[in-house]
Amino acid sequence: MALKIISNIMLFIVSLCIPFLIGCSNSAAEHVKLGDIALDRGNYDLAVSEYTRAAELDSSINVEMKINLVNEKKIKQLLDAGDYDKSIEAGLKALEVSTSESLKEKLADAYISRAWYYKSKRLNPYTLADLNSAVNTAPEYFRVYYERGRFYNNQWQYNLAIPELSKSITLKSDFAPAYNERAFSYYKNEKWELALADVDRAIDLDAADAHFYYTRSLIYRATKKYTIAIADLETTIKLTKDNDLLQAAEKELTAVQAIQP
Repeated sequence: MALKIISNIMLFIVSLCIPFLIGCSNSAAEHVKLGDIALDRGNYDLAVSEYTRAAELDSSINVEMKINLVNEKKIKQLLDAGDYDKSIEAGLKALEVSTSESLKEKLADAYISRAWYYKSKRLNPYTLADLNSAVNTAPEYFRVYYERGRFYNNQWQYNLAIPELSKSITLKSDFAPAYNERAFSYYKNEKWELALADVDRAIDLDAADAHFYYTRSLIYRATKKYTIAIADLETTIKLTKDNDLLQAAEKELTAVQAIQP
């Protein structure tokens, strides 16, 4: 009789718990839905709060990927607004609780954006510091080496640029701008064959980029192949939508035509 009474009590307790457990489960799912809505509306702090609450109510719900997505979008939103400091701050805070490679790349993008902002202000030491931070943050991300190589080229440090650009190409062999940038480094070092091979590869990968033809025209001019240089400059002028590149190509075209035999 005692066992039957105990059994009935246990059944009664379970019956009381079942609605509570179902309510928790439904509540957790509802918080995920609310988080999704907040994410779609760009309310990133609320989205994280809702996802976190869902995980607290139901530990079987994995919201890490959703929270990472929120943080990535938040970083991008801040970058698009030109708020580089806050985008970096948001990225560093997010990485305290996540090791997502995608999140690391977004933080690296933030460092890169701030680096070129510093470059526009002629704050070169700060530029390099941020580019180094980008590399340290996402060492498997091809873009961090490309941007540091581009900076070295900009500073006439062509020998330093080459290994950076080579690393970028190793990580992403179909990234055309890295080949073009390395071609320029080789061109400045008068390594004509290497330069031409790289810029030809860049054009093979993306035949619509006017910058690549301009780089090749410089190589052909340096090797006194003026007719081909002129053709590449004409292609540059035809393709480009960049006013600075257009003016440079037109000036170069006039100079090459003046020395063509």
